[in-house]
Amino acid sequence: MGLTKIVLWMHQQKKNGEFPILIRITEGRKSRYLKTGFSAKEEDWDVDRNLFRTKYRRADDQYKIHEHQYNNQLLMKRVGEADRLIKELKEDDNL
Repeated sequence: MGLTKIVLWMHQQKKNGEFPILIRITEGRKSRYLKTGFSAKEEDWDVDRNLFRTKYRRADDQYKIHEHQYNNQLLMKRVGEADRLIKELKEDDNL
């Protein structure tokens, strides 16, 4: 089964300073990227978990926590959809 991973695409910065978030699917040393429709600033991205940050020290940033938790849930749902798609394609021998 192909490996799926959420990545912050640092190679293409948007005009507002955010980077797109993609799902990387790797199968047989070949990678494909799927757009998620999400984007994040570098300081709002947790590199270790490959998700939006959910912990902030500054009180000014506390409002971001609930939005980022919701976005993380949506990202994980999209990864699940990608995994199911890979499984279906393998069963049909199209991958």
